[in-house]
Amino acid sequence: MNTNTDVKTHTIKNSGLRKKLTELAFYMVTLVSVTVIWCIVLKIWRADFHIPFDYGTELGNDALGASTWIKSYLQNGFSWEQSDFSVPFSTDRKAEFGVDRIVLLLEILLSRLFSSYGSCLNALYLLSFLITGIAAAYSLRCMRFSREISLSGAVIYTFLQYHMMRGEMHLYLSFYYSAPLAVLIMLWLTDESLLTERFSRCALGRVKRGQILFGFFSWIIGLQQPYYAFFAAIGIAFALFCSLLQKKISSAWESAVYLSIIAVTTLAGNIDALLNASDLTMQYLRQQRTVGGVEFYGLKIINLLLPVQNHRLPVLAKLRQRYDILVGAGDNEAGWVSLGLLLAICLCVALVSCLVHDGADRRLKICGRYILVFLLISTVGGGSSFIGLIFPFLRCYNRTVIFIAMFCVISFAILTEKIKNLFASRGILILLTLFALWDQTTCENIFSYDATEKAYTQDREFIQAIEAIMPEGACIFELPTLPTGTTSVRSLKDNELCRPYLHARSTRWLHMYSVGSRTDRYVTLLHGMPLRMALDVMVCCGFEGIYIDSRGYSPEQWQEVTAVMDSIGNTTAILSADAQQIFYSLTDHAADLRERLGEEKLRQYADFWLNCPDITCFSASALPYTEQVAPRGDGIALPPGCMQYGPYISLEPGDYVVCLVGDHLKGLEYDVSHANGTAQLQLQFLSREDESVRYSFHVAEKLSGVEMRCTNGTKDDALLRGLFLFRAEQSDEISGVTDFFTQSARLETAQEKAEKDE
Repeated sequence: MNTNTDVKTHTIKNSGLRKKLTELAFYMVTLVSVTVIWCIVLKIWRADFHIPFDYGTELGNDALGASTWIKSYLQNGFSWEQSDFSVPFSTDRKAEFGVDRIVLLLEILLSRLFSSYGSCLNALYLLSFLITGIAAAYSLRCMRFSREISLSGAVIYTFLQYHMMRGEMHLYLSFYYSAPLAVLIMLWLTDESLLTERFSRCALGRVKRGQILFGFFSWIIGLQQPYYAFFAAIGIAFALFCSLLQKKISSAWESAVYLSIIAVTTLAGNIDALLNASDLTMQYLRQQRTVGGVEFYGLKIINLLLPVQNHRLPVLAKLRQRYDILVGAGDNEAGWVSLGLLLAICLCVALVSCLVHDGADRRLKICGRYILVFLLISTVGGGSSFIGLIFPFLRCYNRTVIFIAMFCVISFAILTEKIKNLFASRGILILLTLFALWDQTTCENIFSYDATEKAYTQDREFIQAIEAIMPEGACIFELPTLPTGTTSVRSLKDNELCRPYLHARSTRWLHMYSVGSRTDRYVTLLHGMPLRMALDVMVCCGFEGIYIDSRGYSPEQWQEVTAVMDSIGNTTAILSADAQQIFYSLTDHAADLRERLGEEKLRQYADFWLNCPDITCFSASALPYTEQVAPRGDGIALPPGCMQYGPYISLEPGDYVVCLVGDHLKGLEYDVSHANGTAQLQLQFLSREDESVRYSFHVAEKLSGVEMRCTNGTKDDALLRGLFLFRAEQSDEISGVTDFFTQSARLETAQEKAEKDE
């Protein structure tokens, strides 16, 4: 008797182990299948895995921003703060909103495994497919679907056009593995019987296994970037609403717990950004995130049903192109949400099923209800518009497609199960899967490997040439400067100034920084100055080189910039292979400035500028004039009889100080006016020298169109470099600016005289 019992127990254990091994083998097959399909669809054999697949695309350069952080982990190890790409300060990643903690962990791990940031980025992109595929396969298996159907559904879901278009450009959005997990929670809350029985078994007292697991999934969802967490919360909130209607109090409480876990985890992940966000940061966000953006990036149902852009079939490609042209769709990401023909049919079937009272599969009905909820919330003019009036910071509601698509995949699994039972053929399932892959992906999804390698190699060689002449640890400033809130200028696209740092080994750079940070204030300060004046500030603050990208300037501006740089003595210039970038070494100029001013004076000036004084500067070249004026160095030569006027600004009541710097300014006539120059304010001169003039004036009430004018009534040309405006109480800033630029102007005059004598 005991022997029989032992045999049965042993048989049960073997059977359980066999099932676990079989299930493990299934997930291994899923990983292999996704990897193989990924390689075939993207033709990976044409790529150099050490070079990033995406080195900046026509759609955007967000991949360069992510690459910068990965490169910093490779170079310096993990740290929330990095200074090598935001000198002379540092960038704190904790101050960024929406950092995906799971992807961050993967970045850190991969940076220990690979030697190049390109390999890390490409490996992360592959992982986005593998993890999403496993999550989808797991969710389908939890719903009792066969392994064949689960694998098919997981593959279709993983290779959505949404995923292909996100690419490495929107790397964090490519990791949408939390959506299948969130859908599992929604189905559990709707009806426990939809999932396998093991979830309903008790694990800790009366607490069920499913409740513990889905609590963990809620935590995982909260660790993702806020978009997916928010959309998951919408679906769970609907389940909570349904539970209250049906008077399922326990289910309602459970829904509330999951929502709380997601909310608390999301808040904890962004608490540093919320607490440390400056007023400027919040103002910028309010300007960028409006209900108009919610409407622009909202979901359009027709985009779900239309063929993918650039479809493999020419007829369907032209149909989609015609629609995009008629509505002016362009490259808006709202057009990347096509489900493909197969899932589009499943969408329609699920929606019809939820409206049919009898005869429809209950699982299809539930899928249809959730699809309908997400459509009502995210469609342009729907619930998102009302939410946007109160909370516009999350604006891209087209991204709910990953939840809609998962319910469509479940509907596909249900329908395929019925077809498979009817015809008892795996061939149909394979054909449907292959058709979906063919229909959802296009040749346009293949990265431009050859063009990327050419651009990457060219930049690498240019940076190597720069580092060959620069001392180790040298700080390099990048031009053009981008004022607060500006991400691109002319043909220079977002994040392209991140490229030099990606190839740097021994130099430090300045480009990447967040709105409202010290680096942002420092760059904005320099942006308002004439280039020659700004260069003195840069060198004073420790910069030894200037990297300039011509794509950020008009042809006329580019000539002016290079003329100013060429006018500086003791510089070494290097031109890139395509002549679009040029580098100037300022090491000799910095040594000369250090010798002329002295170490102590230079340190004082550096402390002053690095504290980012709150000043307003108007470059002489940006001000209007009455006569023909000529550029001279970093300033403007005012001929006799010429008037400088403007800059037509608004001023609040108070006392102000104006500081003009240049040369031969002492004999000019000055006034402050408004009302088109017909009303003048009384001036009081504080100092009047050839290199600088300071005067103060009082504003009794708010004025607009204020002009701070100067007229050259002498017989000689005068040189105006810049005009600084302060509030009277800014005594430290006034004296610091006046002293620095007066000394700088005197040094330049001495240098010019020496050159003339030679």
